[in-house]
Amino acid sequence: RETAAVTDILVVFVETVVALHVMLGAERFEGLNEVNERVLELLGLTQDQFTQTVMIAQGDFLKILLEETKERREHFRELFRTHIYRDFQERLKEEAQQVIQRAAVFSNGFLGYQYNKDGNYYYTVDDPWQRNFGFNALYDIGAPFLNFYYDTFRVKFTYKKMDWLIQFWKGQYGLVFVGSEIGCYYKPTGEDGVHYDAVSDEDALYMSMSFYRNGEERLTRDYGRYWWCTGFVPGSLNSFRDRSELSMRARLTMKDKKMLGLFTASLESNGFVKDKTYSVSGLDVYITWN
Repeated sequence: RETAAVTDILVVFVETVVALHVMLGAERFEGLNEVNERVLELLGLTQDQFTQTVMIAQGDFLKILLEETKERREHFRELFRTHIYRDFQERLKEEAQQVIQRAAVFSNGFLGYQYNKDGNYYYTVDDPWQRNFGFNALYDIGAPFLNFYYDTFRVKFTYKKMDWLIQFWKGQYGLVFVGSEIGCYYKPTGEDGVHYDAVSDEDALYMSMSFYRNGEERLTRDYGRYWWCTGFVPGSLNSFRDRSELSMRARLTMKDKKMLGLFTASLESNGFVKDKTYSVSGLDVYITWN
């Protein structure tokens, strides 16, 4: 029987003998290679392609087209039985998290980082070894050699005979972490060079910081006194050059109105706009950095 473009075929398996009968014209092909070639010619599909083909009733097909993305994903998972791969992926994530947590135990005393179990993020201790090195613009220049790819901006001003630098970062840190930082540094006014020391405990600022990825909050450092406020979570960007999915919300409390005016003026020189990307309440400055 022959329809518009379909010819009925019959494949007969008898032990190791393979034969193909084409009903129209009484054609007959024998032998594995000869049958394979003829089946491929008739169907237009290889064995692998055929086993990846699925037949869906017309009503179900329309339903799938109209479903929400999450429902469609679940429908296809059930249809193609991909749950085993999802379960395997989740198992790998759990094992990777365990490895990272074990590494954090080692890094607590050596690298100066700690793990916050409740928030599931990593951060630097209050007085890490990095504090001895302050900040130098060369650090940012050399960052890509350590697989650090981040966006940054610097707020500079002179306050009480000190040149202040408050710097913000967000991006990819190494191959397995994303996160954000706020650092406070200064040097005596008029001092040559590009190196800044970390501010003292007395001059550290009160602040808080939240880090987001694709609009989802991934970590929050509570309001407190910091010279360096940091937070990192496991993750890797699809492209290290594109950090647009990362954002930061921060609150910094200035020491007095003079510092407030100097800070916000420098903030605006970086493109921030009052009541749009930053706001002021008392001595508090609230920053939204997308």
